[in-house]
Amino acid sequence: MEYRTWITEALRLHFEEHLPRVVAGRRLGVPKSTVCSMFVRFCKAGLSWPLPAGLSERELDARLYGSASTVPVAL
Repeated sequence: MEYRTWITEALRLHFEEHLPRVVAGRRLGVPKSTVCSMFVRFCKAGLSWPLPAGLSERELDARLYGSASTVPVAL
């Protein structure tokens, strides 16, 4: 998974489908602690839903995890 492509889907499930954060993460196969951490970072970054137009997954990842974000890549 390049970048954290699950993030936008977790946000959509939470804000549009009104699923609890943990349920959204479970549906995507993402651990509870990871999802909860992402939502904390989302709030601290001052972001809101819907995301700003034109914000790419790469830019979102950088806003949440820093520009030096390292994402494990499956080989």
